[in-house]
Amino acid sequence: MHSYIRGATYGWVDVNTGGLPQQFLNKRISIEILNEQGEAVASNYVSEADKDSILTALYAKHGVILLINECYPHLFSEEELQTVVNILETLYKIVPSDDEIKHVRHLLDTHGESRLIFALDMSESSRHRMGQALLVSSKSPYYSKHFSFDEAIEFLSGRDGVYYATNSEGVRCYDFIDMPNKKQISNQVKKDGYHVVFLNFKDGKEYEIA
Repeated sequence: MHSYIRGATYGWVDVNTGGLPQQFLNKRISIEILNEQGEAVASNYVSEADKDSILTALYAKHGVILLINECYPHLFSEEELQTVVNILETLYKIVPSDDEIKHVRHLLDTHGESRLIFALDMSESSRHRMGQALLVSSKSPYYSKHFSFDEAIEFLSGRDGVYYATNSEGVRCYDFIDMPNKKQISNQVKKDGYHVVFLNFKDGKEYEIA
């Protein structure tokens, strides 16, 4: 068994051959011997052990996207791939199972990509942004509320989108739990100089409200 180190979402993790699915390892690898003109003059298959070592090293370098491209080439669109990788590497760490990969397909079909991206941000922010999943005032009951990924999806599941304020660079600075009223919008626009936008989960686009 061969083992390599990969830099992942939560730091350095160990990738070993025993954790990779047989479907991914079921390959032959040949090495071509080239002449001075770059033409192949001979080739040799590497041994089974060396082949597994090479594939493990490739997985350690490229991560789960290599597994998806090799074993699930038509399961996700090109546009969805980065979101899928972010979810899988965040939730399942090293090598996700067949069920876990297909579960992400189910989540995309059920909730849509934009909702999942926002839910992942909420759950990750619970870990890294002073425990704040949502950017709200300290008086809000949601100020220090933590969300797991599944809890964030449930929180967002009945919403067509979310309202928040952004600064001049488009960075999200303040979240509205529900649709903001005129006073709340005015406070963000006039007091802080922010723009208020609505992120529509159906098309993933931001629409400026004020």
